Amino acid sequence: MEKNSCIKPILDRIELELSILKTFILNKNKGIKFWLRDLTSSTAFHCKKFPNWLKVLLSGVLSLIILSQLNFIVQIIGDKTVTDKTGFWTLFSILVSSPVAFTIWHFRDQNATQQIENARKDTNLKEFQKLAEWVSGAHLIEDKFIEKTPSTSTAHQEKEIEITREYTDIPRGLSIPTYSKKDGAVGLQIAAVYNLLPFYRGEYGESFKKPALNLLTSAWLALQQKELEKLSVIHLQEDESNLCQIIAKLQNNARSPLGIAITRVLLSLNLNGELCLLEHPEIFPNLVLAGMDFHLEGLDKKVLDLFQSNFNYKSINLVGATLVKANLQGALLMGAQLQYADLDNANFKKSTLIGVNLKMASLQNTNFQNSDLRWSQFEKDEYDLEYTKFLETADFTGAKNLDKAIGLPPEIIAKYGKPKTN
Repeated sequence: MEKNSCIKPILDRIELELSILKTFILNKNKGIKFWLRDLTSSTAFHCKKFPNWLKVLLSGVLSLIILSQLNFIVQIIGDKTVTDKTGFWTLFSILVSSPVAFTIWHFRDQNATQQIENARKDTNLKEFQKLAEWVSGAHLIEDKFIEKTPSTSTAHQEKEIEITREYTDIPRGLSIPTYSKKDGAVGLQIAAVYNLLPFYRGEYGESFKKPALNLLTSAWLALQQKELEKLSVIHLQEDESNLCQIIAKLQNNARSPLGIAITRVLLSLNLNGELCLLEHPEIFPNLVLAGMDFHLEGLDKKVLDLFQSNFNYKSINLVGATLVKANLQGALLMGAQLQYADLDNANFKKSTLIGVNLKMASLQNTNFQNSDLRWSQFEKDEYDLEYTKFLETADFTGAKNLDKAIGLPPEIIAKYGKPKTN
């Protein structure tokens, strides 16, 4: 049953091709070369589905067919002067054994190709592991602090702590100017981020895409983690005196050489000209992109359309991000953190902004038409006249649940009315 199921498709294909060839001959069509090309490709496609033992068996059958035909030709010739020659039988044996020999050679060629491919994968894996080590900063040289507490026998003596600092410096007396080993380690980390690009794009195989993405997002989180922790502490203490300094630090980190490298690679395009990040929609919920500049030099304009797809961007962290003229139309941004983000001329039309934090975000000429602003948070002081005047440049036409937004000035609610809720 298994043999019949494997052979039947190719027999049906042969019958079909013979009928097509007959039509070509009858019509004296000049497209026979295209027919042969199609026949070759289709036969190769069907043969790929056959197991190796069946391919060898079919090659043996083809050899028997050649043997029978050659034997028939020899009987027709009937000239012993030809058949008695050594060269004739050499040619005869080559013709008979050629199908099986070709099949075996094909298997060996496939095996050699597979071995080369496996060796290439091993090389790429070792390279990726080394890049991951450098991107993570495991090679960085850090200051060493050694605390020494001498033991004392006298109870009246106070406890003493000796702190010794060990550090490296540039060797003196060099004829060629250079930088320190510590600075070189930082440069190596930045170069490693850029070298992740082909892995992130999938040029070295699909299996490297997701690990490269995780490495880049983790590196960005590590870069901004300290400031984000300070930001959460300030919000808990309701101390907003140092908020601007923390936001400025987040943005400065994003514009540092390491931050620029991560941004350019993370927001790069794949081989098809689309954003690599859109290939992994599962990464968006709770993703941290705080302080990221989406207008960084060298980025494609498609970056501004990153958030308009129907993916789930729930609780994404874009604190202090630069999203001027970004297209977020129809985006699902429930619980997103957009404090201090630059959203001038951004488009939130028909977006779901339930519970979004927009405190101190720049919203000049921002489009909120038909968006759902339920429980979204604007400026804390809803009676700030300057902030009310600033928000008047935004468009809330058709926005839903304006009365349920937190901190939205009454003048804005009165201007755009309260739409009916279902």
